[in-house]
Amino acid sequence: MERKNQKKSIIGICLLFFCLLTYLTSCERIYTVQGKVFTISGEALPGVCVSSPEILKHTITNAKGNFTFRLSKPISKLEFIKSDYLPFVVPVYLDNTTIVLPDIFLTPKPSVPGVYFLIKEKNMYKPLMRGKIERTQIEKQNSVPSVRLDEIVQVEEKVPSIYVFRLPPYDLVLYRMKEYIDKKEDIKSDKKTDKSDTQSTPTGKDHVEREKRIWVPDEPVLTYSEFLSEMDTSLFLIKPVKELKPGVYCINWRAFEVPFPKMNECFLFSVQEEKVDKSSPETFSSSVLEDNDKNKK
Repeated sequence: MERKNQKKSIIGICLLFFCLLTYLTSCERIYTVQGKVFTISGEALPGVCVSSPEILKHTITNAKGNFTFRLSKPISKLEFIKSDYLPFVVPVYLDNTTIVLPDIFLTPKPSVPGVYFLIKEKNMYKPLMRGKIERTQIEKQNSVPSVRLDEIVQVEEKVPSIYVFRLPPYDLVLYRMKEYIDKKEDIKSDKKTDKSDTQSTPTGKDHVEREKRIWVPDEPVLTYSEFLSEMDTSLFLIKPVKELKPGVYCINWRAFEVPFPKMNECFLFSVQEEKVDKSSPETFSSSVLEDNDKNKK
């Protein structure tokens, strides 16, 4: 009996030692993530902060853009942050203790505060037209908030991605706009254009001054905001919840709803209508029917 008890105790000690050894080796396991960071134009980018939101640890890329990140436990993603560049998040799958990530390319931020579309193919930002909200009198005792602009940036995307840089993330709204045309002013403008058509400059070219069009709010559009980085809130993204109808849209900070808004500026863009192919079967058949009707008559 004593020998059996001794054997059991020895086996128990061995199992306990084995479990303790396994635990210690798992705690001491080091994971290594390596990679290189470039600008969008292909130049090595030093000084990029490489970190993970899951752990309080980071590393910095060297003069050649290389980095080596050593971890004591697995993570699911890495975040690349550098001032004047868009933050970038990469998923990480630590199947092995050492992995090498594909090359990382960072896109620069806009240089001036404003609202932009990002053209990824050309690596450039297209600023939206900036305007100021004012009051337009439509009746003797009634006026509405409006924006006077002539040229408006056009986009083809029905759900565009809009970047807002160094502007307030709160109270931001998107409105669909409609053009306001005063009948009296419309008649006057027609007379002015008729006179200007008859006059010409010494160079022989017609000189016509275009007046700014007046845009008033029509209906609000539901949007959602998304910060590109938890550590850098200077740049965020807004998107409409549903596809936008063709027309003109205005981004503002509740200036249409508050009589004296803190921020009077707004940014406009337009969504283009889909181009109709005139050679489509429907268009061709309708033209044939019209010709047949004429022949019958």
